[in-house]
Amino acid sequence: MFEHLFSPFQIGNLELPNRIVMSPMTTGFCEFDETVGDRFIRFYAERAKGGAGMIIIPFTPLPIGASVEPGLYDDRFIPGVRSLSAALHSQGAKSACQLIITYFAILKGQNPEVIAPSAVMNQLLRLVPRELTQEEIGLIVDAYGQSA
Repeated sequence: MFEHLFSPFQIGNLELPNRIVMSPMTTGFCEFDETVGDRFIRFYAERAKGGAGMIIIPFTPLPIGASVEPGLYDDRFIPGVRSLSAALHSQGAKSACQLIITYFAILKGQNPEVIAPSAVMNQLLRLVPRELTQEEIGLIVDAYGQSA
C-alpha cells in the first residue's frame, strides 16, 4: 500500500533514506541555559534509530528565558547542535532546523514577555500579548538571519 515509504528520496542534493519525516515539536528537553544536552540528543537519536529519515528540530533565534526550545542565537550553541547532528547521522537520519519564536521572548532586560505583531488575544494562552514595535520586528528579522 505504501510502496515508496521506505525507499530513498532525493531533495535537491540531499538524499533521505526514506520518506518518513518527523515534524518539529516542543519537548522542553533542552538545558536550562537553552543549549542542546544529552537528554535532548537521546530523545531525537531514538527517533532516528526508530527509522525517521528526516527529523525537523525547532530552535529559537531569540532568548526566551526558558528551556522550551534550544537557542540558536549565539555561537555557544554550536557544539550541542553538532553533537545532535552527529547522533542523528550515526543512525542514518538527516536533520533540518525550524527557526521559531514561541509566545515568549526576551527583547529588553532579563524577563521574558509575551509578544506578537499585534495586541490581539492569544487564544491558547488566554491573554493579550504586547504589540511589537517596528524596530523590534526589525530586530527579530535580523535574529532569524543570524541564526540561519
